[in-house]
Amino acid sequence: MMARGYMLVICASDSRGGAGLQAALAQAALIECECRTVLTSVTVQSHEGVEHAEAVSCSLVRQQFESALKDGLPNVVLIGWLPPDPAMIGLIRELLTELRSRTGVQIVWDPVLKSTLGHLPAHHTELMSLLPLVSVITPSLCEARALCSVVNDDHQANATLNADSAARQLQKLGASTVVITGGDIAGDEHQKAWAENDETENDGTENDALTCHQDAGCWITDRVYSRRDEGIPETGVLTEFAMHQRRVSASAHGTGSHFSAAVAAYLSVGERLYDALLKGAAATRQALLNASGCERFDYGNAQARALPEDGDVWPIVTNIVSSIVSDQTSQSIGRRSHEQAAFAPYKPGLYALTDSVEHAKILIRQGIDTLQWRVKDSRPDYREQTLEVLNLCREAGVGFWLNDDWRLALDIHPDGVHLGQEDLLDADIPALRASGVGLGISNHTDWEIARARSFEPSYIAFGPVFPPLSKKLKYPPLGIDRLTAWSKRYKAWPRTCIGGIVPDNVAAVAATGVGSFALVTCIAGGPADEPRIGETLRILRNALDASQSGGDKIN
Repeated sequence: MMARGYMLVICASDSRGGAGLQAALAQAALIECECRTVLTSVTVQSHEGVEHAEAVSCSLVRQQFESALKDGLPNVVLIGWLPPDPAMIGLIRELLTELRSRTGVQIVWDPVLKSTLGHLPAHHTELMSLLPLVSVITPSLCEARALCSVVNDDHQANATLNADSAARQLQKLGASTVVITGGDIAGDEHQKAWAENDETENDGTENDALTCHQDAGCWITDRVYSRRDEGIPETGVLTEFAMHQRRVSASAHGTGSHFSAAVAAYLSVGERLYDALLKGAAATRQALLNASGCERFDYGNAQARALPEDGDVWPIVTNIVSSIVSDQTSQSIGRRSHEQAAFAPYKPGLYALTDSVEHAKILIRQGIDTLQWRVKDSRPDYREQTLEVLNLCREAGVGFWLNDDWRLALDIHPDGVHLGQEDLLDADIPALRASGVGLGISNHTDWEIARARSFEPSYIAFGPVFPPLSKKLKYPPLGIDRLTAWSKRYKAWPRTCIGGIVPDNVAAVAATGVGSFALVTCIAGGPADEPRIGETLRILRNALDASQSGGDKIN
């Protein structure tokens, strides 16, 4: 009956208002996600702890569930704390199994086994039967260990199970994506972890969830373990990664509830899996800032409840490594060491891509700012042509960037090398940084931007803005609204954009404030096309200049 899907929440209430059903409703409202509820229990909570929990009947749970479905099917189901009642857990498993068989609905589960305010009873054995249904599960490390203990009788081993092992065990038991959240570990333990990591490689326990430094403040890390999915290109880049955020100097209960609720809500409104996880982490930080008792929160400013516009406080993404203070990570997580500087910033301006020497000469004559040498075939004279175009650019004062070929870049030292997300897996980033070669990175999603920022590149590239004219991509077009949001959020970083940019739409692109256009098909052609190419570049140049000067008129 309903044209638009919604998020269905199955969990307990929280009389204190910070967790459970109340957290889910708050996140749904902020994200503008329609939300319906199935209440499993009423809890009595105060700052002194959980005082009482009373489950509703199984028949009432069934009636709530069936009533919600009468008005349409959900996009996502969120499960929170469930009473330790085998009959109720079995009922929920039955209802969700049947729903998944009909719709393939995504299920997000926050397995609340430990509350900040006190003990909430849980029957682990019955809960484990839900795992094969779960798309995303979001336990803390201690909760992940408790779940694993159901199938592993070695209690001593379970007590020291690291995040990697616990997450992979949960995946073997059926969960598709596991997020080991890092918000429940005390700051003094992290301070100790930093000191230990400073001298030795991390031991893999929960202390590696976050590190601190006096110059950087504290960082909190959520670790994500997913599976490769051909429908989600990001999983082909990294199936396992870490999301890092600055720790907020405040405490509140319910952050786990807010995280899982935000993830489910973002999935429900159509966000990609990795973007939903990233935005869920950012939303959780905002929820903590908004919690009662946090002096930094302005209760009169409703905008403070939304996701931050300042890109510097958004999470950044890195590989999961044995030591979180690796050379790369230490640069981004608090800039603990300045032995290796970040890549020098670079503003590409009017940025043309080509694989032809003759075409490069035309583009240089017509006044481009930057040329990217993008050769995809293995031509025998590739190196000679590359050096020829490099010299032409240097003589004309045009920036020269190599596409993908970071090994050749280390040899010939262009202004920089442009890499895709997959290329970052193999590229020798420290060597490029040490050589003075710049780094540009392609980005199609919020998650990819978060990952690109961890490398501190010379510029970040967004795309495709519109359906590209030169090739078919795995990602949908960004559109003007998202390009505007990204340009505003990441204004501290040099930026460019690519994909279907032509004279007819360049004014709208320029108005986003992105500051640079990367061009391919609209400036293609040979010597006979030079007048048209020149006119096209003139229109694009005027649009770029007008946007940078704040002018309204584009000639």
